[in-house]
Amino acid sequence: MVTDKDVDRFVADNWELIERIMAAQKGDAERARCKGQKLFDTAYTIVTDPELQKHLITAGIEFIAGLSTIIQSSLMSDRMKEAASGFEKSMKAAACRANEDCPAKAKRVKIVKPVPKEAAE
Repeated sequence: MVTDKDVDRFVADNWELIERIMAAQKGDAERARCKGQKLFDTAYTIVTDPELQKHLITAGIEFIAGLSTIIQSSLMSDRMKEAASGFEKSMKAAACRANEDCPAKAKRVKIVKPVPKEAAE
């Protein structure tokens, strides 16, 4: 069993080594902090870039519009279709309130299923 005297003697005998270890750890911690700060600054710059945000918002709007279209053309209930349509309209309105050039302000293009040749004749 290790006693307090043993610990005291070990510290006294190895004081220089302990100080070097502590100094190295402090230097490692400082380098890690600097590297972490640089990483954070880079990530913050990327995420707050207006051009990136414009693309992400546009992608989100298009994704929601796509999901709404899938729901509208599926066998879901009218209630679900109304909910999806309402969500899409609310999302577009919210996105466009803060952006004059909002891509969601463009009119939706209606795509009609082609009529088979047999039915047209």
